[in-house]
Amino acid sequence: MKLCRPTLALAASMAFLASCTVAGGGTGPTTPTLVGVAPADFMGDVPCTAAPGAMRRYVVTLFDLGTAAEPQTPFALPSSVVRQSDGSFAPVGCETPTAFSFVIPGHRYDAEVEVYDREDLRAVGAGSRHLVDSSGQYVPPRWTTTCGRTLDGSVAEGPVTAAWYLTRFVRGCAPLTSTSPETPTGVRVGLGDALGALSCGEGGGDVSLFTVKRDGSNEPAAGAACDASIEFLGLEPGANYTFTIEAFELGAVTPRWGTTCYRKALNGAIVPAACDNLVELPP
Repeated sequence: MKLCRPTLALAASMAFLASCTVAGGGTGPTTPTLVGVAPADFMGDVPCTAAPGAMRRYVVTLFDLGTAAEPQTPFALPSSVVRQSDGSFAPVGCETPTAFSFVIPGHRYDAEVEVYDREDLRAVGAGSRHLVDSSGQYVPPRWTTTCGRTLDGSVAEGPVTAAWYLTRFVRGCAPLTSTSPETPTGVRVGLGDALGALSCGEGGGDVSLFTVKRDGSNEPAAGAACDASIEFLGLEPGANYTFTIEAFELGAVTPRWGTTCYRKALNGAIVPAACDNLVELPP
């Protein structure tokens, strides 16, 4: 029986087919042998979204522990960075599971995960877990965790054993550990798309500034220039909030336009509100 040659760590679709020679001499598509790590197993209450304080990308390093009968010193596989069109290697998006095909059926695997709250990072090379920014400066992960590894004497699930023609996931991930102060839970409100056909400016018919009031709050309305935004911090994760906006022309003391914005607060992130278009208020 001729075996398929394993390939480098694969991050993306878990449903591709590999062609190889199998017992009996036939050649055709077979289900690949994979060990995977899924963000849902380690993200906890840290949101995956495009907002300050939220996770954006991550890197997994898988460790080969040998078999149960013949354990070995953990051996690190190439980390889960993906080649880009420009030839660089980037970490995986937080919405995407990672699968490794460079695994041996019968061997056990656990994983280390490094999570980042920014998009503009590249690995120093193929299979490297070390990321740098556009200036080449090393950027440490915002959060770290392990999956399938015993911590403090226990773990929900131990290492996973690779099995022929199956995708098996490393589970039992420890809670994410932050390497920097947590971002407060908040909502950012700005006019943005709410302007519709209107424009920011100082002429007649232009929006010069706006005020925002959080509905149900005793806090006074906050104001900002048309192209700025206002952050409401210290909100309750998972709660839905609405905000009332009034927009003013330059020098006006009464608002000419108004709208409402909405958003559910996500733990440890400052997320943008969605707003209806500004409409002209009755005189």
